[in-house]
Amino acid sequence: MKRKPLLLLLPLALFGLFLASCTGDEVSDQSYCPTLSVGNGEYCHLEDTSGDCPEDRPHRFDFDGRVLCSGVSEIPPEDREELEEELDQRDSQTNDSDTGVGDSDTGVGEDVDECVPQQCEAQYCGDFDDGCGGSLSCGSCGPGSLCGIDQPNRCTSHCDNGTVDGDETGVDCGGSCDPCENNSPCQINSDCQSGICDSDVCVPPLQWEQLPSLPTARAHLTATFGDDGLLYTAGGFTLNQGPSDRLEIYYPELNSWTTAEPLPSPRYNHSAAIGPDGNLWVMGGTVGADLGDVLDTVVIYDHEQDEWLQGPTLNTPRTSSAAATTADGELYVTGGRDDNGIRLDTVERYDPDTESWELLPSTLAIARHVHAMAPISNGRLYIFGGTAAGSGNTAQVEFLDPASGNWFTISQDMPLPIRAMGVATGADDRIWLLGGHHSPGDSQRDEVLIFDPEDESWSSGPTLIRGRRSAAATAGPDGDIYVLGGFSSDGISADITDSFEALRF
Repeated sequence: MKRKPLLLLLPLALFGLFLASCTGDEVSDQSYCPTLSVGNGEYCHLEDTSGDCPEDRPHRFDFDGRVLCSGVSEIPPEDREELEEELDQRDSQTNDSDTGVGDSDTGVGEDVDECVPQQCEAQYCGDFDDGCGGSLSCGSCGPGSLCGIDQPNRCTSHCDNGTVDGDETGVDCGGSCDPCENNSPCQINSDCQSGICDSDVCVPPLQWEQLPSLPTARAHLTATFGDDGLLYTAGGFTLNQGPSDRLEIYYPELNSWTTAEPLPSPRYNHSAAIGPDGNLWVMGGTVGADLGDVLDTVVIYDHEQDEWLQGPTLNTPRTSSAAATTADGELYVTGGRDDNGIRLDTVERYDPDTESWELLPSTLAIARHVHAMAPISNGRLYIFGGTAAGSGNTAQVEFLDPASGNWFTISQDMPLPIRAMGVATGADDRIWLLGGHHSPGDSQRDEVLIFDPEDESWSSGPTLIRGRRSAAATAGPDGDIYVLGGFSSDGISADITDSFEALRF
C-alpha cells in the first residue's frame, strides 16, 4: 500500500485542530446573548438555547426554535416582524459561514457575527452582564428616577407611579418631583406649590383678611380676648372727640360688633389684660397732653354684669406702658412715662393675696415707653422696642425669667428699632409684632416681624392690608391674629382708622 506523503497529511491535521477548536468545549459553553437592533436594545438572541437569559433581559420567547430574551414581559406586535427579519438575516449569515462562503484561503467564512456588548445608555443603571461575557456598571439614575422598580437595571420615573418613593414627600410630589398641593406632607418650602411648609404640611400662603370695621375709629386703644372668647376694645383716642370711653365688643362667631357700658372716664395710651378674676383690667393711661393728666387708676369690667368696678391703684401713674398676664396667671405692668414725663424702668405685679400692686425690685434693662410686651407658655414675658431715654427708638429685647424674677436681654435685637407696634403671641409661642413706627416722618409700617423664642430668631410675616401705628393687636383662642385701629397714613398727621384685620391659621 502506497503511503501518502507527510506534507499532504499536515494540512488535514491542522484543519482538524481548527474544527476541534470551533466545536469543542469553548463553543458549547457560549451562552451569551448578542443584542439585537430592534427596540433600543431591549432584545437579544440567545444562541445557546440551553442557556439562561441575562439578568437584565430575563423574559424568554421562542421564535421558531430560536430563543429570544427581552427586558419586557410582552413583545409589542410592531416589534415582532422586525425581530423575525433580523433573526432570519442572522441565520442566513450563519449558514453562509457554515458552507465556507468567504474569501479566506482556508475556506472558512469571515462573515460570522461578532458579539456586540451592551453599553451604558441613559435608561440603564446598576451592575449587570453586558451580554458578551463581561459586566457593566452604569451607576445610579438621575433626579426623579429610580433603578429597577419596573424592570431590572432600568431607570424609571417615580413621579407618576402612585406611591411615595424616592425623595418624594407626598404621592408623586415633592423632592425632585413637582411640588405638592396644600395639605400634603413636606419637608422644606420647595416641596409645596404654595412655597410654605409649616409643621411638615403644605399650607396656603397666609393673607390678612378684612373684617367688619370698628364702630368707632380709634388709636392708642387696647384689644383683649376674654375667657368668654369675645374681643374687648377699650378707650383710645378719636380724631374729633379726643380721649374715648368706648367699650366695643367683637363676637367672632357672629362676625359683628356691639357696644357695651362705657369706661367710667375717657383714657388713652393705657394698658389692658385679663386679670386673675377673668375680667378685663384697664390700667393707667392719660386723659390729655399735660403731664398731670397721667393716670394711676385701674378699672375692671365685669362682663357678666356689664358694669365697671374700681380696681387697686398703681404705685406709679403710667402712660404708654405695657401689661400682660403670664401663663401662671400673674398680671404685670411695665415701663411707660410718669406724670413728670420721665420714662420708667419699673415693674409692678398684682398680688391677689393683698389685693394690691407690688413694685418689684428687679427693673427693666432700659427705661422705655410705647413698647410691646407678650407672654409665652413657659411663664416668660418678652419686651420689644419702644422709645428709650436719650437714644430714641430701641431695638433691644429683654425677658422676665419667672424662676428668678429678673430681667435679661437677648443677643438678637429686633431687625429695626420700632415703637408703637401691636403685639400678639401665636398658638406656637411665636410672637408677632405688627406695624408700628420706625422714625419721625416715616410712614406707618405695614411690615410684620415674627420672633421665635426657641432659637431667638426673626422672620417676616405677611404684610398688613394697611400700615398702622398705635394700633391694638391680640391673638384669639384659636391662634388667629387680630389687629385694629391706629394711625394709618403717611407722616405724623396720620388719619385714625377703623380698619380691622385678621390672619387666619
